[in-house]
Amino acid sequence: MTTDNTNLQDNKRSTRNPSHSAAVKHSQRLAVLVALLVLLIDQISKWRVEATMPLNTAVAPFPGLYPYFQLAHVANRGAAFGLFSSGSLIFTILAVVVAAVIVWYNFSLQTQSKLVRIALGLLFGGAVGNLIDRLRQGHVTDFLDFDLSSVINVPLADWAVFNVADMAIVAGVILLAIVMIKDPASLETVPQSADD
Repeated sequence: MTTDNTNLQDNKRSTRNPSHSAAVKHSQRLAVLVALLVLLIDQISKWRVEATMPLNTAVAPFPGLYPYFQLAHVANRGAAFGLFSSGSLIFTILAVVVAAVIVWYNFSLQTQSKLVRIALGLLFGGAVGNLIDRLRQGHVTDFLDFDLSSVINVPLADWAVFNVADMAIVAGVILLAIVMIKDPASLETVPQSADD
């Protein structure tokens, strides 16, 4: 029997334990709290940019960091970091599906891993943050503009403009990748038994 199978069997047995169930519910709430925090920061920051900067303008809030960093108010009709700019409807539908899958996965997962819950919260908060923009105005507001091309001569040194939701999505994917490598058994869902 492999370690993963042993962990899965232990996980199945522990789902019948009331203290384990309470701990799982507590960890599920962590994902919700992280998602709410991401949504709050994302929406407030976008609202502030939209209220104070005309579209397609830029400002250097920290003159010493210019030209490496500036705020640039842009409308993104594509995916994260401005990729695939002609697919707004597709990305709206995709965001709804992804958010629904994350909610289902969060409440189906029987792990107590805080790292997994934080990753799910980051992914959900980021996906919904950009979805709110698409539904509200037909595009996503991006404003964080980093350009290190004058320091490092590589193609990715001049980043696409992005936002807090994009950062949350990338961080969530990185955290899930770490968990997949270090503890893949914590990502397996365990069906609830009929007597639970």
